[in-house]
Amino acid sequence: MQGRKGVWLKLPLDQSEFVPIAVKEGFRYHHAEEEYVMLTYWIPEGPSMLPANASHLVGVGGFVVNENNEVLVVQEKHCAPALSGVWKLPTGFILESEEIFEGAVREVKEETGVDTEFVEVIAFRHAHCVAFDKSDLFFICMLRPLTSKIEIDDLEIQAA
Repeated sequence: MQGRKGVWLKLPLDQSEFVPIAVKEGFRYHHAEEEYVMLTYWIPEGPSMLPANASHLVGVGGFVVNENNEVLVVQEKHCAPALSGVWKLPTGFILESEEIFEGAVREVKEETGVDTEFVEVIAFRHAHCVAFDKSDLFFICMLRPLTSKIEIDDLEIQAA
């Protein structure tokens, strides 16, 4: 391992019995995905210079206004009690390798059944210590409706 300063150890689920052994040898957790856990080991003395785990989640909201200046809003089915009954924009997290505008269009379609097209990003915010103590980037996209029939997602949405 000449010239190496750090070691990345990716263990799939079917090899998870090696995690305690690696930790005992000095490896530290870096991150986990559905099918594996990633551990790291910094060889030199001093603090590790390996990059940290992902620091942000990225959320999107769809601001859909029809030709009558009506805004498409929803009520979440599963939310904190303080937010029960609150009307809000259709929102969600973008998927891995998904563009921000694609995520906004997808979330509106999934939650309301309304087809839309992207117009522009109209707002964004950056907040810290949100879900899982990660920072959060949230983008609101102006979307033009292509259809008007609302078909709510019974799993996520109470009303639209």
